[in-house]
Amino acid sequence: MQPVSWDTDALGVLMAPFTGTELPDWVGEVLDEGLASVILFGHNTPDPQTTGRLAWAVHSRAEDCVVAIDEEGGDVTRIQSATGSSLPTAWALGEVDDTELTRKVGNVLGDLLAACDLDLDLAPVLDVSTDPANPVIGTRAFGDDPDRVAAHARAFAAGLVEAGLATCAKHFPGHGATATDSHTALPLIDLDAQQFEREHLAPWRIVPWLDSVMTAHVLVPAHGEGPASISP
Repeated sequence: MQPVSWDTDALGVLMAPFTGTELPDWVGEVLDEGLASVILFGHNTPDPQTTGRLAWAVHSRAEDCVVAIDEEGGDVTRIQSATGSSLPTAWALGEVDDTELTRKVGNVLGDLLAACDLDLDLAPVLDVSTDPANPVIGTRAFGDDPDRVAAHARAFAAGLVEAGLATCAKHFPGHGATATDSHTALPLIDLDAQQFEREHLAPWRIVPWLDSVMTAHVLVPAHGEGPASISP
């Protein structure tokens, strides 16, 4: 059997998922070859102890590998997926509208993730939820007002950063104006450029204070052809 040849340039820009609560052999091999990042989901993280042990295994094999998790608290939780998150949803925090409380919630979440030896959290959500029928954003958004979303997302991110976590804003350029789930189909957001910028792009002004951005797999014809995730 021929040994596998890995493209180190490709590995250097990938974030790879894998199955289970133990580090598979193939992941160890690509970590040795320079895999940039791995991401953990609920099937990897049944409890904080298992999560920490798995993240430690990755870092022991490749110290500089970024271990990421898609953990927002509220309705999107991995570490507490068996029971549901002990933290409120982003929508609830937006309704209370106390940015200091939002920062503290982000910090509590960040402390938990840091204790599990994680590096990057795929949060906060910068979507503005303007379509009540949206099946994928809903209470994950801080609200339907772009200024409120920006203020609370920045506060939540500040709490994560204070705990030592890197941040990732999502889902650029905005997934809040559609009733289609981009996990199952390609949503079309057919707003004119000015309305889309005013209602959905506006919160992205906080990006300079964050570490990374996740694109949305949505069509926004006012801003170019093709899905935003691959559009120039």
